[in-house]
Amino acid sequence: MKVPTIPENESERLGELLDFGILDTNSEEQFDDLVYLAASICECSTALISLVDTDRQWFKAKTGIDIDETSRDISFCGHAIHSKDLFEIQDATKDIRFRTNPLVLQDNGIRFYAGQPLVTSSGNIIGTLCVLDDEPKKLNFIQKKQLEILANQIIVLMELRKKYDDQSVLLRRQSSFVSSMSHEVRTPLTAISGYTDILKSTLAANEDLVVKDSIEALKSTSSHLLDLIGDILDFSKLDASKMIMSSETVELKKLLKQIKSVLKISALQNNVDLKIVQTLATPTYIKTDSTLLKQMLINLGSNAIKFSKNGLVTISVDFKESSSELFICVIDNGIGMSESESKNIFNPFVQANSKVKKDYKGTGLGLPITKEIAELFGGELKLVRTSPGEGTEFKLSFPVKVTSKKRRVKSNLDLSTLDKINKILVVDDVKENRFLLKYYLRDFPIKIDEASNASDFFEKFNDSYDVILMDMNLPDMHGIDIFKKLKNNSNISGQKFVVFSASSSSDERQEYLREGFSNFVSKPFNLDTLTLGLTQNFNH
Repeated sequence: MKVPTIPENESERLGELLDFGILDTNSEEQFDDLVYLAASICECSTALISLVDTDRQWFKAKTGIDIDETSRDISFCGHAIHSKDLFEIQDATKDIRFRTNPLVLQDNGIRFYAGQPLVTSSGNIIGTLCVLDDEPKKLNFIQKKQLEILANQIIVLMELRKKYDDQSVLLRRQSSFVSSMSHEVRTPLTAISGYTDILKSTLAANEDLVVKDSIEALKSTSSHLLDLIGDILDFSKLDASKMIMSSETVELKKLLKQIKSVLKISALQNNVDLKIVQTLATPTYIKTDSTLLKQMLINLGSNAIKFSKNGLVTISVDFKESSSELFICVIDNGIGMSESESKNIFNPFVQANSKVKKDYKGTGLGLPITKEIAELFGGELKLVRTSPGEGTEFKLSFPVKVTSKKRRVKSNLDLSTLDKINKILVVDDVKENRFLLKYYLRDFPIKIDEASNASDFFEKFNDSYDVILMDMNLPDMHGIDIFKKLKNNSNISGQKFVVFSASSSSDERQEYLREGFSNFVSKPFNLDTLTLGLTQNFNH
């Protein structure tokens, strides 16, 4: 018997085999079907997808055999991986390399072997698609060709599988990154939103319109930014085509007023006259996803304002009853674009030209994102007209369902429920969050103690607290780990543990529910969300 020699590119070959991540994985129907076809086509009792590892050959798929692997030293495939051509042994008992091989000498041993090398796109041979029989045979031309085709399909499947796995890993990393970034953005946004509430309350009697408008703009902008962060998390987890849109009753006039409030500051900074007009045909109430609609209009409006210094931007809204379509035109009299410059504006990260990049800072993502959302709505975004120095017009159209007046839903929120709480321990490393919590609860007879980290918490914790409001991302320990440690060492059945976090995905909420937390308060927060979180339990 001759032991297979090691190929010259063994290190590179093994490296690629390991990169596939396929060794020792479970059987998969696609591969099993291919070996069944190979055995049938070649009229053999056994067929294998044999992957040649460091010191073994391991079978990813098999038919006609029960074992999962054999030693590389006695393998036929170890010889077959030295060439990209079919390796055929018509009668192993007459071949000096194999006639004393244990696989040949055993009862019903191998007599016939044909191995078609599995050659990757980079040229490495990682194993074979092989057929075996206990009687001498010879493949004809058609059988050899079909075996080659099947081997090529195996490589295609493996490479697609690897590409999918690599993309899945990348998506998980991106999702983790976006989730982390969401938390980092929500933290300062909590302070902005909270202190805006303080300003609004403190300056309630101030009649200065600039002060009032500024506070309202701050609230609208921070609220919109919070909505966008949630959407970004959704986009990071789902393809746009699979995204589940919400459908709610939206008062169009009110939504447009909010848009104008958000855009007002940049319009003032650029000395732009911003007008929003509705035709008589425009419905009062529609069913749509308000957050995504706001995102599209703010993207288009801010883009128009940016390129129209000292000019005019008009957002006009119309409705076509025959097709139930809403039409929104965003028109500016700004710098415009030439025909060649306008061709790529819907491509991500593209701006019209180098002068635009220099003079008008931006990511080049606004229009592509808006176009994608429009298509998600079942509509489209079109560039209607543009020319240098003459301005630009975009037209957004999508189907909507007209509905009657939005029903008022009586709130179940009862602030008096807070009177039942005597003592709270808030655990958060951001002092602004602790301050805002005390500010919102200032009118209630609740004693509030503070802890800024896990060590501080364990020193202060006792059974006198009705509610423990706990941040998850403390500098010295994760909130879930604190809770688990506490459950193991203390009787906490009579106390309410509430998550206090800037991370608010549905997956995370379900995890907190499973761990035993009572409820969730998302940052930014206000008195209403605090009341719900402190007095009610998770919705299952």
